Amino acid sequence: MTIMVQVEAVAQPEKTTELVRMLQRGFPHTRTAPGCHDLTAYLNEDGVSLVVIEHWESKAHYQSYFDWRTETGAIDALGALLQGPLKIRFFEKVDA
Repeated sequence: MTIMVQVEAVAQPEKTTELVRMLQRGFPHTRTAPGCHDLTAYLNEDGVSLVVIEHWESKAHYQSYFDWRTETGAIDALGALLQGPLKIRFFEKVDA
């Protein structure tokens, strides 16, 4: 069952450009990760709030990917650019 993952982050105002560049470098690798179907980032008009919408084969695939990013230090590097912790939410598709 595919899932949608919504990741919310708020950049430090002086770090927004660096954050976007980090995502631009990292997303090509994420898109080739096992189970990743797609991901897209959206920057709010406030210039600091960012939402990433991701589609994964399963929560287990996402967790495996997230664990890898944590092990490589990428999550800590990302956190250094943010005002607070990432907010990660998982959604299942509803047939409606």
